[in-house]
Formats: sequence, C-alpha cells, structure tokens
Amino acid sequence: MEMETVSWERVGLDEIYDKVLLLWESNVPQIIRLDPTTDIQSLLYPFIPLNRIRRNLLEPLQTLFTQNILQSTEQKSVVARTDVASGTCARVFKIGEPTYSCRDCGADPTCVLCAVCFNESEHRNHRYKMSSSGGGGYCDCGDPEAWKTEPACRVHIRFEEGKSGLGTLDDSTATRFELFLQAFFFHVLRYTDSMANNGIKGEEDSDFAVLLYNDEIHTLDNIIRSLSRTLDIEHRVAEEIARRVEGDGRAMIRIADFEECRRTYESMVAQTSRNGQRAVKVEIRRTCFVAQQLFLPVLLDWVRDILNLSSAYRSVFYRAIMETGKDFETYLRRILLYDQRRWKAIREDIQLLLITGLLKDYSIKKAFTSVYGDVYGELMENFGYDEQEQSYSVTSLAVQILTVPSLAKFLIAQKDFFFNAMRVVLSVLEPRTWETEPMDTTAAGRRLSATLQDLKYLLTQQPKEWTPELKRGFTDGVYALIKLVGFLQESEPIRYQTGEHIQFDPAWEPTFGTHGKLGSVISLVVNWAATDLATAEKIYRRTWSEIVSLSEKRMIRKERLNVGTFSGPILLYDITKEPVSIYLPLTRLHMSLKLLLLSHGLSVSPPQTLSFPAQTPLLLMEAPLRTLTLLAQRHVGMWKRNGHSLLNQLHFYHNVRFRSDMFDKDLLMLQWSATELGPKDFLLQLINRFNILPWTAPTFGESSHSGEEQEEEVRYISLLMEEYLLLVMQVVSGRWVEGVGEVNAEEILRKEVLQLLSLGNTQHSKLNQALVEDIYGETGLEKVLREIATLKDTPKGTTYELKPEYYSDYDMFYYHYTRENMSKGEESQREKRGETDPLPPPKLPSLTAPFRSLRDILKEDLLLFLLEIILLRSHREGDRNYSQGQLRKALHLLAYGLNEEEQDPSFGFTAAAQKRDIFGLLHKIIQRPSPPHKEMLLYLVQKRKALAHPKDRLSSLHTHIASTETEANRVRKEKAAAAKARSLARISSLQEKFKTMNAELFVEEESGGGREVTEREDEREREKETEVLTCILCMEKEELSPNSRPFVVGAHIQPSSLLYINQPLHNTKLTTGFPPLPPPCFQGSPYIDSCGHVMHETCHHNHRESILARERRRPYRLYLQYDPETETICPMCGSLQNLLLPVLPPIPVSRNKQHLLLPYNMTNWLDILRHAIPVEDLHSDDIEVVMESKEGEELDFSLQLGEAYELFKTLWPSVQDSQEFPLKQPYLTRLDDCLRIISQTRKHNIHPYEFRCRRFGMLV
Repeated sequence: MEMETVSWERVGLDEIYDKVLLLWESNVPQIIRLDPTTDIQSLLYPFIPLNRIRRNLLEPLQTLFTQNILQSTEQKSVVARTDVASGTCARVFKIGEPTYSCRDCGADPTCVLCAVCFNESEHRNHRYKMSSSGGGGYCDCGDPEAWKTEPACRVHIRFEEGKSGLGTLDDSTATRFELFLQAFFFHVLRYTDSMANNGIKGEEDSDFAVLLYNDEIHTLDNIIRSLSRTLDIEHRVAEEIARRVEGDGRAMIRIADFEECRRTYESMVAQTSRNGQRAVKVEIRRTCFVAQQLFLPVLLDWVRDILNLSSAYRSVFYRAIMETGKDFETYLRRILLYDQRRWKAIREDIQLLLITGLLKDYSIKKAFTSVYGDVYGELMENFGYDEQEQSYSVTSLAVQILTVPSLAKFLIAQKDFFFNAMRVVLSVLEPRTWETEPMDTTAAGRRLSATLQDLKYLLTQQPKEWTPELKRGFTDGVYALIKLVGFLQESEPIRYQTGEHIQFDPAWEPTFGTHGKLGSVISLVVNWAATDLATAEKIYRRTWSEIVSLSEKRMIRKERLNVGTFSGPILLYDITKEPVSIYLPLTRLHMSLKLLLLSHGLSVSPPQTLSFPAQTPLLLMEAPLRTLTLLAQRHVGMWKRNGHSLLNQLHFYHNVRFRSDMFDKDLLMLQWSATELGPKDFLLQLINRFNILPWTAPTFGESSHSGEEQEEEVRYISLLMEEYLLLVMQVVSGRWVEGVGEVNAEEILRKEVLQLLSLGNTQHSKLNQALVEDIYGETGLEKVLREIATLKDTPKGTTYELKPEYYSDYDMFYYHYTRENMSKGEESQREKRGETDPLPPPKLPSLTAPFRSLRDILKEDLLLFLLEIILLRSHREGDRNYSQGQLRKALHLLAYGLNEEEQDPSFGFTAAAQKRDIFGLLHKIIQRPSPPHKEMLLYLVQKRKALAHPKDRLSSLHTHIASTETEANRVRKEKAAAAKARSLARISSLQEKFKTMNAELFVEEESGGGREVTEREDEREREKETEVLTCILCMEKEELSPNSRPFVVGAHIQPSSLLYINQPLHNTKLTTGFPPLPPPCFQGSPYIDSCGHVMHETCHHNHRESILARERRRPYRLYLQYDPETETICPMCGSLQNLLLPVLPPIPVSRNKQHLLLPYNMTNWLDILRHAIPVEDLHSDDIEVVMESKEGEELDFSLQLGEAYELFKTLWPSVQDSQEFPLKQPYLTRLDDCLRIISQTRKHNIHPYEFRCRRFGMLV
C-alpha cells in the first residue's frame, strides 16, 4: 500500500493538529511491521526502518516550521553556533559516564562537567575530582550560577558574547510549530500513559503482542524460570529475555492471535504469583499499538534535535507544553504526574526531552521550576510506589533546579517548597506509621530518602540577602522540621536483653540512614539561621515549645543522691531496665541553635511564656547521657545479647561519617549542662546514670556472697568507673569546637590531623577518609598537612609522618579517639618517644565565656574524692579493687588540672587537691617497689613542684630530666651488680658441688691413702654427670643440678581425643589422694607439645611481667591472637604456650655403690609399674572405671596409682630427704603442680586454662 503524500506548505493552521496525528496513525503500522513469530531475536529486537521513517514521517513535517533554512546539516550547525543559548552544554549523562567537578570553582559538589568541556576548560589545571555518573544529570558548562569562576569552556564561551543567530521565529512559523508540538504531546501521552487493560478483547483476525514488564518484587531467577515454563524455551534464551526486560523495562515475548496471547498471559501470571506474591505485570496489546510505541523513541530524538538548534524553538516548546489537553490538564503536568506508568526506556527519552527543552534557558527553567514546585507533593507520592530506579524518574530532575541558588530561594519564598517537602516526610513518619509500618518499606522508604536528599540540595547554599517572603517560607519549613524531629525523638528504642540472645538482628540500616540524612538537613538549617540571628531566635524558641510538650508526656521521678558527704538532685532511670534510644534529633537541633546564639552573645534561656519544669539542664542532658551511658556499657562487655545490630549502630554513632551530627552534639549538650548545673550536680548525675555508687563504698568487692555473678558485677562496675572517668575527660577536654573553645576552623582541623598522625604514619587517602567533609565534600586536609607532617617514602608506599616538634600536642584520651585508637596511639608514641616518656596531655585551648565554668570540674571536691579513692587503692598492696586503667585516667585528669593552673595561676587546682592530700598519695605510690605508671607519677610531682615555685620552674624541669636519667643509671648499675653477684654465686656453687661429689677424694687425701684421680679423668666424669643449659632470655649458661636455679620449658596443653576408643558408661571419679590421676579411658586426654627452648624460671617470670605491664598500661587492648593473661608465646620461636614444664636434673649416680637407692633401668621401672597396678585389693582412693567390651560385658579395672607415684618420685633422689641427696622443694613443687594440671585436664568438662599455677607465674 502506498502512503498518501501531503503538501504541508498548503495545510491550514486549523488542520495541522489533525493532519499530523493522521499521518502517524495511518502510516506507522505500515512501516513498522510486527508479524506473528516465535523467533526470540525478532521479538526482542524488532526491525525499525529509521531511514524510511525519517523520509516519510518526519522530514516532510519540517517544512511547517523551519522557514526552509534548516534543510541541511551545514545550515543546522550554523544556527547552533550562533544561537544565544548555545553556551549551555546540558549534555545528559548516561549511567557510568565520567564526570568532573572542580574543587576550587564549583558552587557545590553537584556542579559537574562532561569530558569534552572539562578538557577545553581551565578547570583541568585546578583541583578537580573525577567520578562516575549515576544517570539523570547533565553538564553544567555555561551556567554562571554553577561556577564561581570560569563558567564556560572554550567551546561554549560564546554564551557571554551575546551573539544571536535564529533568536526568534516569526508568528506564523511559531504558531505552526506550536500546533505540531501539541499533536506531538498528545501522540506521546496517548501511547505511553494508558493503563493495561488485561481483559482486552480483540478481533479474531487481529494480531496481538504480549509485553512483559520488570518490577522490584520478582527476582531475575524467578522471571527466567517462569519464562522457560511459559514459552517452553531453554534457560539461555529465557535469560536473554529477562536481561532485555531488566535493561529496557519491558520486552515482547509473543506475537500471535488473541487466544494464544491470552494463554501466554495467564500462564505467566500463574507462574509468578505463587506463594502469595503479586503477579508480574503483563500486557496484551494490538501490534499496531506496539508499533506506535516503537516509533516514539525515534520521534522524541528528532524533536530533541530541533530544540537543540535554537532558544526560539525552546520558547515555543514551553508554551506548547503548558497548553491544556483534552483531559483539562497541561501536557507538562501530565508528563510529570504519570511518569510511573511508563517503561524505563521511554522514561529516559522523555527526560532528555525535558532537559533539552526546559532546562537550557534560565527563563524557561524558572517557569518549569514553578510548575515542579506545585506538583512536588504528588510527584513524591507517586514515586513512593514507582518500581524503577530514581535515575529513570522525573524526580531526578530536582537536583538540576534545587542546586541553583536563585531557584532554591524562589521555591522557598514563592512556592513553600520547604514546607511541602516536610509534609511529604511527615506523611511517611507520622506517629501511627512509625509504630506500625517499618522504615524499610518500599513506598515509605523511597519517598523519605528522596525527599531528604532534595532538602539537602535545597539548603546547600545559604542566602546572602533575606526577603520577608523568604523568611516566612524558611521558618514555616523549619517549624514543620521541628515537628518531625519531635516525632522522631527517642524513636526505635531498645531494651537490655537478658536471658537468651536475640534470635534475629533487627534491620537498622534504613533507620540509621534516615537519621543520618536528617542530621545533615539539621546542620544546613543551622547554617541558614546563622545568616539571620532574628530568624535563629524564633526557631530556637520553637524548639523550646516542642521540648516542653515532650517533657510533659515523659515525666521522670526525681530524687537526691548521696555520695559520701555530697548530695544533689538526680533523675531516676536505669537503662538496663528501661528503653533507651540513640536517635535524638530534637535535642541535637536545640543544642546546635543554642551554641549559635551563645557564640553571638544572645540569651538562651527558656521563653518566659512557657511553664517549663524545674531542673531544666537535668532534663535536657538526660537523653544524651543515656546514649553515652549505653555506649560505655557496651564497651565494658554489657549488651552482648542484643546482637550485632546494636553494635553496628554504636559503631556508626561514633564513626566519622555521623559523628558530628550525633556524638559531638550529645557531648556538647553535656558540656552546656555542666556549666548550668555546676560541677557537683553534674558529676552526681553521671554517677547515678553509670550506676557506680557501690564503687565509692570502702567495702566495695568484699561481699560475703561470692560467686560468678557477684564477681562479674564487681568487674562491670570497675570497668564502668573507667568509662566514667573517660567521659569526664571528654567533657573537660572537648574544646575543639567553635563556640566552646577559643579556636577557629583551621586550628580544629590541625588538631584532628595531628591526632590521626599520632597513630602512626598514614597515607593521604586514609587521612582524608578519617576527616569530616563539609557540604561541598571537602575536608581541607591540604591546608594543614604540610605544616605538621613530612612526606616519607616507605616500601609500602608514600606516607605522612608527624613532625617531632608536634609530639607534645598528642593527647592519649582525645575525645574523637576510639578504644582501638587509644591503644594504637600510645604504642606508636612510645615507640617514637621512648618507653620512659610519661605521655602527658597537652595544654587545652581556653574556653569561651559561656563555657568558662566547665574547667571547674577539675577542682571539684567530689571528683577529687573519687580520685583519692583510686590513689588509695593503688597505694595499698594487694587491693583487689586496684585498677591500672582507673589510675592512668586519674593521673591524666590531674595533669589536666595542673595544665589549667599553669595557664591561669588563679585557678586554684593545687589548693583544692591538697585538701585531699592528692600529691601526698602520689609520693606514697612512687615509693612502692615497681610502681605502675612511674613516669607519669614523677611527671606530676615535678609539675606540681614547678607550679609551687614559678621562679624555679625551668630548673625544676631540668632537675626532673636529670633525676630521670639518674634513676635510669641507678637501675642499670643495680642490674649489673646483680649479674655479677649471680656469677660469683654460681662459681661458689660449682666449687661446693665439686667438694660434695668428690668428698671421698678429700677424705682419702687427708688420711694419706686412696687412689689418685687425674684432672682429666675428673673432668670427664663430671661432664657425664652434669648437663649445661643456656637460658634463651639472659643467655647465661648453667649446669642442670638440684642446686642450680630452676629451668623450665614452655609447652601447650590441650584436651585430645585422638587415642580415645570407648566411652565410659558412667562418670568416672578421680582419686582423692595426691596427685588425682585419671584412668586412661576418659574421653579427653591431655596433649602436650613443646618447642624445647629452655629458660630460667625467674627470667621467664620477669619476661611475662613486662608483657603484662605493657598490656595493662594500655587503656584499651588491641586485638591479639592470644590472651596475654592466660597464655604467652615463646620469646624465641613465637609458639603458643599455656603451661611451664620443669626441667628435672638427671638421676645422680653415687660413687658409693652402696648408696644406690634403686635400679633405674627401664626394665626395673616397668616391673615396678606392673606390681603397683594389681587388679584386686580395691581401696577407697582408687579410680574406678567401668567400660563396655565388644560383647557387652562390663570390665572393672582398679588402678592404684598412689604407690606408683611414690616409686616414681624415688627415681629422683633430689626429692628425698636424705643427707647425700637433700630435699630440693622447687622441683618437687613443679612436678606436683604439673601432674595435677595434666590429670585434671583429662576431665571432660575442665580446660587447663581454668587453673592458676602459682609457681609457674602464668595462667594455665
């Protein structure tokens, strides 16, 4: 059939609309033929004759509106080059396409360039960042609001020259183009917006197509299986169809008559709706309808090419799209609101059309922004139920308009965009939804996440000028935000899990991610309020109103707490019995505004119109204090049964990504509360919340009821006391915040980088990742890095190393440090500064006027009372409540106090400490043998003397250094003298031993008789009788004898069932005698292996003590592959050991044959064992073992091992009390202890780690 040709030059204006539609309706099905077929390739990739379409359907229409000047490519390029708006690139990025942002010139992180514009711009010589596009954005080259300088590349620089080619169209051409566009919009919407009519009935002679759409419910494997069964095709072919559906959003799976298509449709629905699932979306459409849909991408591309030619066409395009259609809705509104009905590929094409036609010219872009603001609420409501990624949704266009400062202010002031966006969020998070609908539901989660992201775009850049309309729109939006954070205050509470461990970890990522984005919005709101303090005061008063309403609903009982002679009001709340939450957005918003007003000298008191309850600071600090207490309890080992969900939340709570919006704000609230309450009441509230009141009692840990639960409670309270001291230090030292300490942003950054470099040499990327990014994605690392660090090349790469002159600025308990950072930092600093360096805290910056009283905590008598208890327990020998961790933190707090007095002599810290005789206790601890933290103790004493005599401060410090060196010399001299004494004693011992072993020679020589023994023979005999060993620690050689220092070898003991055959029918009993030896038929037997490296027991003891002292000195232990309290490693080979075996001397051979006590060959020893283990004559201390033979009969064996053990001991005369072989108790004790451990290890439920071997100096 030949197509009818139309002379478009003669078509009247009233006929254009109908003629265009008729052309496409009648001719498209003839050009794009969809015949019945089962060929998968033809179904997935139908043939579309592009040249024929352009020649017959598109190019004839061009004479309607091109004024006969755009008939060739050359003519089009001339117009494009000379067009006013050709300076705007607006290249739309595909998913994965590279983009470039300039860190120096970009207005915000969303301002990006395509590769072509970047290479042709000056930004390539600046600091830039390369990233991958997520799709949906476009190149901002040529947009003056997107760049601080260099807005256009060399290709688009003509935007500033004002050259104009085809700037306008004549009225006739513009009218014809507008009528054409109206027909175009109607045609596109007709074939993309109509919903599926699954009950369609077609004519018998018509061909139909079955269309399969993708969704977010069914997995790819589910679709593949369903296609294989429905179409009876191979798995490979079904996978290809599924991939096509996933990529384009839909695919044809069959073209046939209506009945065949209906059966395919019903089968596909049945296959995908099993197990209660919603069926996959399937449509039956006439092939002529599908042909029109296949024609749409070609048509959209052609129209977009025309719009790219001139701003004149884009102006007409905007007028046409704003016309009202037959359904009384504008075409633009219908395109936006019905977007979720379309499939993925056509959505992408329509987005490109909107970007080209509406976003390249500022005036049109502003008009489009107005429409977008009007329909935003409906758009987000529809997007919540959309089944495609946001990059394919029209909501992704929000970033293109919200990041333009002028358009953002226009939306807030004229369209109430901020308030409308908050209404969308409130609709998701209203109270009834929060309690009944989980956060990770598809509709709510998508809507919420996208809206919060849009709010971040909206508030990215603060206004320089405020208009009344802007103030009204902003405050209305913030009031809605305050209502929202009131809903979310203390949401998602958790309870302390007792008894069994939780079975399933609850999902925490959606909630935490939402609060993370909300925290970013709160920070941006505060930044906006900082530019207008009157607005900030209004918002601050509104937060007070919300806090009052919440406090009336959540009343907490008040009491008074007595700690010694101290008393004060507290709020009763036990987080181990009541719910606790880490989500406190209202408190954090309130504190941020409070700090803003305080920094400008404004009042932060509650409004007088509000009847706020008494003890305001207590109520405000209560929620943050609960969260920090939860964090402390988790660090000491509580809350283990609550699973990994809580652990992950607390990790990110203190992580650099969310720290500034969560942990820092909570700590800031505690600091402000401390200034309002006073030091005593603040410390009392902390004591009450940490539940450490029993620790202050003199009888702490001395309960008459002993048991595992009691010991565990005592241990938890002791560890919580350490956490209490750490929180006090964080409150006092957390001054690196503008408004709290007299510091600026660069000083804060320098301190943060310094503390990171104190952990060890670090790569640039690692440093950048550990710093907080601003709203532009910058950390500012380069500003301070060169100043405090040097570049160092290592085998592992290039790293930065802290300069030595900044070592003294290191703070071991920096408030942003994690527990791992504290241990790692101390180890790194001791390696650089030496083991004897006390690592004192640096001087802290001065506090601002509102927080000046914060330092009074250091001289508060209640805190000094707690420190006095710690020092007293450290002074007393063997005090079970002594803790090195508590002592180290107490000394650190004292150092803070001395530093404050050094900076301000009127502070009065030493006078307050002298009332408790703090420094006297320090002197007493120093006088102990091997006092813990000796270097820090000496530093504090010398520091106190220097403060007492300011004139002699310098000489005192020199005296401290000299005394430290003198002390080191004295220790070295004592060690040398001790080594010399040991050598002389060993020589004397060898002489005495020679006399003892050769006594008959001296007797015979004195009587003038006896045989002569040559010196060589005597030496040879002595070598046979003795064995010389070398200690691997002190490297001293010494012969192994009953008179020598005891030798030991490290070993590892563990239960083994390697040789076990039969299991006892009943529980066996160990002998009551000593040692309690088990029978050989127990299920587990001890297996011992040893590396064989020999060392003195004293040397091993000293070596282990040094390791334990190093580990205990660390505030928090790093992860090790062994437990240093119960295990050790060989100093030479590094093998794991948990047992020490004594190295027994050889059996001495008496020269007097009549003194030989026993034959000691193996044959005689076996005979002794046979006689010592009779089957009869059972005794009460025997080990009775009942075993079952193969035939089922029971066999009784009684093993009398007591006598065998005594005979075993007689082989070593050194354990006997005789004149010739005197008793040597150390060997006997070690042998007895070792046998006891080995025997008890044989029990089925006992592990050797449960026993402490006193003589071995280690846990086994």
